[in-house]
Amino acid sequence: MNCVEIKAARLMRDLTQKEAAALSGVSLHVYLNAEMGCPVAPKVRAQVAAAMQTGQQQPIYRGQGFASMDPERRTELARQGGKAAHAYSDPHQFTSAEASEAGRKGGESVSRDSGHMARIGRKGGLVRKVERP
Repeated sequence: MNCVEIKAARLMRDLTQKEAAALSGVSLHVYLNAEMGCPVAPKVRAQVAAAMQTGQQQPIYRGQGFASMDPERRTELARQGGKAAHAYSDPHQFTSAEASEAGRKGGESVSRDSGHMARIGRKGGLVRKVERP
């Protein structure tokens, strides 16, 4: 089922996009991508198509890795990792020299994008015009 067919099936069932996402067992963002033809995992597209064809609730797609975990579980794992790092040795603390070097590298990387630099310069100029008496 392609994106046009997914949208036609949703409209035929008189569902909002939010309702169709819930019926499909995916987030609204993922559903919108499937309906607009943006890249989504084939498994997800099949799940959305099945929901639109049958009109029956589909199991929730959980993804993989940390994305599939509930927030409490992710928090617990992060806490355990922090404890382990402290137990193993001193956690890394940036010295002012290391922080300065990291900032310099980041600035060099950002400044290579001339379009980005032009946009932020223009934005800064507009703010200055507003602030002047």
